This record gives sequence, C-alpha cells and structure tokens, in this order.
Amino acid sequence: MQTTLARRQRHRRATGRRPIRRGGSTLRRILVAIPIILLLVSLLLAGAGALFSVAAYNHYAAGLPDPKDQLTDLHFDQQTIVYDRTGKVELARLGTLRRELVAFEQIPGETLDATTAIEDKDFWVNAGFDPIGIVSAGLDTISGRPRGASTITQQLV
Repeated sequence: MQTTLARRQRHRRATGRRPIRRGGSTLRRILVAIPIILLLVSLLLAGAGALFSVAAYNHYAAGLPDPKDQLTDLHFDQQTIVYDRTGKVELARLGTLRRELVAFEQIPGETLDATTAIEDKDFWVNAGFDPIGIVSAGLDTISGRPRGASTITQQLV
C-alpha cells in the first residue's frame, strides 16, 4: 500500500513536473501585504472621518434656530407713503427704498423658477445641501479653481 506522498513523488517523476511551491518568499509576501494594509488603513480613516463629520454636523445643527421661526419674524424697512385726508389718494413716497411685501403665493412661478435655476437648480428636491457639489467644489479648489458650493438653504442658515 502506497502513501499519498509516495504516489505524488512517483507522479512527479513520471511527468517531469516540479512541485508548485506555495507561499512564495518573505519579500513577496511583504510586497503583497503592504498595499492591502494601506487600503485597510485608508478605509478605516475614511470611515472615521465620515463618522466624525456626521457627529460634528449633528452637534452644531442641534444649536441652530429653526428656519421656519426665523422666516415668520422678518421685518423689512418700507417707504413712508403719504396719503391725502381721505386716505385713498397717494401724495408722496418718502425714502429711497422701493419695497412692497408680498405673500409667497403672490410671487409668480416663473420668478421662483428663474431665481432657483440660477442659484440652486435642485432647490425644490435637495435636502438642503448638495454633497456632490461640495465634493466637486473641494476638488476644484485643490486644483486651483476655487468656487462656491452652497445651496440657497445653506446661505439662509
């Protein structure tokens, strides 16, 4: 009865093949391990950075006032309008400001679309910030072409 080892040796002699060496040299193992270790460390640091960013955002966002409250208490300077004694005929407008407060519903849709198309084309659908825009602006800044990435919501807050 032959052992498995004896059969392997006899087969190698008959076919002329050398055994495949498993494992390789120590240098080769190190050269393979270094990129893997660097990748794992990079992923760990990226994950830690993302976790830190979320924690920092939550920390600072907790102390911010509610924008709804801020928008309901807006006060704008207005022109002084002088009327006649009946209160129906306008005699004069004093001051350099030319504002007229209107409700949101009174603003034409075209005006809203034009404003948001220029400033923030995704205003009606985004969550208040644009991660892709922020990353893109960061890359542009690194490459020497700085630009902004804030949304209308970020400018408001």
